[in-house]
Amino acid sequence: MRHLELDFCQRGDTHRWFAIALLALAVVLGLKQLHLYAGAKQEIAQLEERVSRLNSRDIPATASSLPNSIVQEIRRANLVIERIAFPWDQLFRAFEAAGGERVALLAITPDPKSGGIEVSAEAGDLNAMLGYVKRLQGQPALSRVFLLTHKINHQHPQRPINFTVTASWLERTSGL
Repeated sequence: MRHLELDFCQRGDTHRWFAIALLALAVVLGLKQLHLYAGAKQEIAQLEERVSRLNSRDIPATASSLPNSIVQEIRRANLVIERIAFPWDQLFRAFEAAGGERVALLAITPDPKSGGIEVSAEAGDLNAMLGYVKRLQGQPALSRVFLLTHKINHQHPQRPINFTVTASWLERTSGL
């Protein structure tokens, strides 16, 4: 029987070159990752600078370079956006809850900046108008409800009353 020769510490050149190649590959990949990281960091800095410029709303400096007609268009567009973003659903619920059979809403005009609302309506008689204003005053979403104007329409055979009510909308306190 032949004698087995096992050498667990064999030092071959192939393993050494393989380890060196693997180390070189790891260094190259690490440098590539470092380069990608630096690029991403620079891009983040640029984006943060753009966001801070947009947040600072440096509009007066740029608005002076724009024609007046464009500035007016921008202001009108911002007003439309504010009105669209207004929480109409909650406001309509408050007015519907106060509604009556003899009162018809004609227009609701909110002012999102001041929180004020102007309501134009038509009532069948004086009691219906006053009852509607009283019910509006009882709505938790509204405060400072006042009858602004009223006028009897003498040309109509039933003589309805056109009136305007102003109110303040309580967005923060009512949870709307």
